[in-house]
Amino acid sequence: MRNENPLLWYHLVGSTRHRFTRLRVVYYSIGVVLILVYMTTFLMIVNLRLGITETFFLILFVVCLITPLFSYNLFSSEYEKATWEFLALTRLTAKEIVLGKWGVGLIRLVVLLAALFPLGLASSALMPASHDFMTHLILGTLCIGCWGVLLISAGTWLSFRWRSTVLSASLLYALQVFVLLLLPSLVGILTYEPWVDFLGTMLQDDFSSFASRAYFWLASVTNGQCLVWLNPFYTLGEMGTMFGRYDEIAQGMHAVGWGLVQSGVYLLLAAGFLWLTHNGVKKCWRK
Repeated sequence: MRNENPLLWYHLVGSTRHRFTRLRVVYYSIGVVLILVYMTTFLMIVNLRLGITETFFLILFVVCLITPLFSYNLFSSEYEKATWEFLALTRLTAKEIVLGKWGVGLIRLVVLLAALFPLGLASSALMPASHDFMTHLILGTLCIGCWGVLLISAGTWLSFRWRSTVLSASLLYALQVFVLLLLPSLVGILTYEPWVDFLGTMLQDDFSSFASRAYFWLASVTNGQCLVWLNPFYTLGEMGTMFGRYDEIAQGMHAVGWGLVQSGVYLLLAAGFLWLTHNGVKKCWRK
């Protein structure tokens, strides 16, 4: 890794080691607090027999809160430390620079998800025997992970576009508040449609053909409901219905690929932000 992409190696090892050496007491203190909070949360899930949907909400909240910290300053820190032009003079190509920066955030996200995965595993193991907990756990984790990848890509682009750590962090958190809280409320006000009832009505159709499944998602785009259905909190909430019921609505959700489609859209949006960042670096530094 050190020879293939030294930028990735620097952020993962060199920079981390330097900060840990200077702030060793602070890092130890934070580590102890995080371990205590983690163990308390784990015991709370087990003792209260918290449902898997509620546990997913907790994990997603942590991801939304922490993941922006992995990417909000990847490029802006270079500009603020006056090392922006020095990076341009290296032999690294635009692709290597972007993937090196983005890869750091992605690896940190994987570590975070690996740490949070036992919480979901403990909650899913407490579900009834008839519940397909393993599929539910994998699909929910995939959805949360893809949303995290989208946050990493968006943060990387904002950091490059605005070249300001404070501004990129503020925009990333503000966009999350708008997309996750304000936008669904706005759609509900404008369409006058109860989300759950509307979803249940559409899921009662026959989805035996690919055309009918494609129409389901295209119709959600035309009536604006996709803005709600792409909300990861709403997706995870309805995923509990999909695995907790055995009626035609649950069968319809399985047929249309509920959770998989949303995860795919998150990855497509993440790829778009990554492409914008790559093009920006390529034009800015002529690499």
